[in-house]
Amino acid sequence: MFKYIHCFIKSIFFTLFFVVIPCQASLLVSPTYLTFTDRLRSEKIVIINTGEVTRSYRIGWRQMQALPQGGYKTLNETQAKSFNTASDMIRYSPRQVTLRAGERQVIKLALRRPKGLADGEYRSHLMLTALPPKNKNSEDNSSIHLKLLLSYTLPVTVRQGNSTPPQAEINKINLSFDKEHQKTYINLSFIRHGLFSAKGNIKVYFTPTDSDQESHIATLNNYTIYPELNKSFTRITWTNAPFTTGKLRITYQGLKPYQDITISEKAHQITTQQLLKSE
Repeated sequence: MFKYIHCFIKSIFFTLFFVVIPCQASLLVSPTYLTFTDRLRSEKIVIINTGEVTRSYRIGWRQMQALPQGGYKTLNETQAKSFNTASDMIRYSPRQVTLRAGERQVIKLALRRPKGLADGEYRSHLMLTALPPKNKNSEDNSSIHLKLLLSYTLPVTVRQGNSTPPQAEINKINLSFDKEHQKTYINLSFIRHGLFSAKGNIKVYFTPTDSDQESHIATLNNYTIYPELNKSFTRITWTNAPFTTGKLRITYQGLKPYQDITISEKAHQITTQQLLKSE
């Protein structure tokens, strides 16, 4: 009996693995984030069903808090009351869409700032949930139906007050090594200042010892440090150059409208001792 139960559980996980990935890949969303500055009152998002079957999507809000190491945690109703959410001041339409294969839909968002809104940054995540298709055999109690509610979320931010350039600094740099997979990781910690988030691209450059030729070895795009975080951490895989002694230069370059601003830059010397640790 246990053998059959074990096989049944394995078959469910096998099914989930092959069902989830195609469904997640069948929705194209552009842009992947929105920011309402002082002058913006309306925005739009375009979604496209890139799959081969008709799908329906329900649209709603989710309140999420960023984590220092990356990713988010979902806030419950009580936790959301003490968080600077944006959903109460934004209206959107439609609230549900059905798209045939290859069809697109524009979601319109309108902002109404309440009077006396305090300076700072407010954020909620717009969630698009793929509804399961109707099952013609739903009345057949002898069959098992897996209904997966897959969702995609994107941050929608409202900035109130004077928009200042992002304020963040690269605090620490260190290296770690995965000897099994022969990978080197560049670990970075950041400190953020001010009322607003920092968003930009991280680029890593390397100059070997006894050389003046600097090469670009790694990039992490759209790295964001949200206002609820004073510190954040990330890591980047070393690529495009042999790992040897020399100097690393890491830059955190702002995105629009601050694409010409270097938010932070820091150098790190790779020593012979660090090189030996990787062997």
